[in-house]
Amino acid sequence: MEFSYLSLIGAFAMLVIGVVEYAILQRILYVLLRDRFERAKVTGTQGVDPSVIWNILRFVSFVLLPALGFLFGHPLLKTFFA
Repeated sequence: MEFSYLSLIGAFAMLVIGVVEYAILQRILYVLLRDRFERAKVTGTQGVDPSVIWNILRFVSFVLLPALGFLFGHPLLKTFFA
């Protein structure tokens, strides 16, 4: 694997995608998860706390996606910029 400025561009692009994904899911999914969890607490049938799911989503959006963008940025982008 070769790392160059294309790797940094790939990491930045994936970070932008992760931020957009996180913002969209924050607006749509978080409200539904929290409401369902609060309703289920009344009956005692709640499952996983939405904060656990949200921490996993935050890790994927802000750490995993940019790391993959950095690793695969050069091989994927060199055909476009070479």
